Amino acid sequence: MIVEDLIEKDYFSLNSSMNFKEASSVFNESKQSDLPVIDDSNYLGIVLFDQIKGREDSLDQISTFREQYIKVAVSLNDRLIDAITKMTHLGLHSIPVLDDEEKVLGVLRAINLWNLFAIKSSFIQPGGWIILSMKKSDLKFSEIAHIVESNNMTMLVHFISFASGIDLIDVHLKLDRENVNELVQHFQRLNYNVTDVIQAKKYEDDWDNRFDQLMRFFST
Repeated sequence: MIVEDLIEKDYFSLNSSMNFKEASSVFNESKQSDLPVIDDSNYLGIVLFDQIKGREDSLDQISTFREQYIKVAVSLNDRLIDAITKMTHLGLHSIPVLDDEEKVLGVLRAINLWNLFAIKSSFIQPGGWIILSMKKSDLKFSEIAHIVESNNMTMLVHFISFASGIDLIDVHLKLDRENVNELVQHFQRLNYNVTDVIQAKKYEDDWDNRFDQLMRFFST
C-alpha cells in the first residue's frame, strides 16, 4: 500500500504568524504532539509541542524559531513502510503529504497506520507472546521455528528489537495459542533466556508496548 491509501485531508495545522499562545491553543484542541506549519498551502515544516512548552502565554510568533522546524514530508506514491520509518526516526505521530509543487494535500497519521497494521496482521488474533533475549550472533531462527513447530504451534508474528550499543537482541514470538507454558519450558530446557511471557489479560494490557517495540524495530 502507498501513502495515498491512508491520507487524511481534514487535519489541524499552524501558520508562521501565530504566536506561542495561539499555537498552544491549537495543540490543545487537536490533542496532538506535532503539527505542520502551513502558509497559503506552502509547507514550512513541523513544530513539536515540546518546542513551545514553557512559552504557552508568549505573544512571540512561532516564526522566531523557524530554523528549528522539522523539515520532513512524504508524497502520495511513497510506500507506507517508508513513511513509518521517517516518523519513527523523528518520533512523529503524523507527517504531511505533499504534491509535486510541495503543496500540502493532507497528513498521514500514525494511528491510521497502526489500525491498518492491526487489522491486516495477526497481532489481533488470539495467542500468547514469548520474548527471548540473546546475543545477535547466537540467533538461529530456523532452530527457534523448529522448537515452536515441535510443540504443535505456529508463529503468527515475529520480529526482533535491538539494544543500542550492545550485542543483545530480543526475539518476539506471537503464537497461535494463548497458553504457551509448555513451549516456554521447552525453550528453558534448551537454555534459552525467556525474558517475558504475555498471555490472555496480560497480553491485552501490554498491547501498546508490543507496538512500541515494533516501531523501534523500524527505526533500526
